[in-house]
Amino acid sequence: MLWCLMNNEEVRQSEFNFEDLERYGWITVPNTPSALEAERSKIAPLYEEFGFDTESELNWGHIHDDWGQDADGNPNEGTVGVYQNTNNVLKGYIIAFINLSPAESTVPVAVLPPLQKWSDVVALQWQNDADGQRLNYVVRAHIANWNTRMCIYNALRDAGQVALPTWPGFDVTINEDGTNALAHVFWGLLGTYHGAAPAYMLAQHRNIFGHKTVAKIRIWDSEKPWPISSTIHDLYGMSPNILLYIDDVAS
Repeated sequence: MLWCLMNNEEVRQSEFNFEDLERYGWITVPNTPSALEAERSKIAPLYEEFGFDTESELNWGHIHDDWGQDADGNPNEGTVGVYQNTNNVLKGYIIAFINLSPAESTVPVAVLPPLQKWSDVVALQWQNDADGQRLNYVVRAHIANWNTRMCIYNALRDAGQVALPTWPGFDVTINEDGTNALAHVFWGLLGTYHGAAPAYMLAQHRNIFGHKTVAKIRIWDSEKPWPISSTIHDLYGMSPNILLYIDDVAS
């Protein structure tokens, strides 16, 4: 269970370092703020009411290109996987905007790179940018993934909610021993693709973040309250976002 993984004392740690990004074919391209303007507009309340600040943001695109060599001495073909994220080390947040892993890419390749997970690539970029600064929030913006949308739908139903609200959204917390009434709802959201990647990042990169856990999860719709319905096709009308609150593991 991911929550246990983050909170346990002994967890296997990632062995990758920042130089491995280049070694395994990740080209780092700075993005201008204007390039992300449309995506950022979908999480506008974070800037208007929550203290997020574009002036101190670092906007990165990581694109996967050719790397290493195969048995014949030819470069291993890049997957064109892409991770487009924003770091703000002064405010302590990461925003995940557009992300397609090498394994999800439609480019057929013979070998996938050892360094391919969002959790590793983003952690290493944060380490390079932050120089020890604390991480407080991870945002998964404008979620398109069908499985995550279905999990949000199920979480709202399990929590007795009638809709996915607009900002300030719906919060799910968990106590230190995981026994509160909505713990199963919290675990369901944490177990989504968009919750699991930050959880693995925290659990496997304690040299970068310290011993941290996800303490609260907020979900909301960018456009309008999305009513709960028994019709699965209504998921197309959802515009969900997830905000993960990061905190120290209780000693």
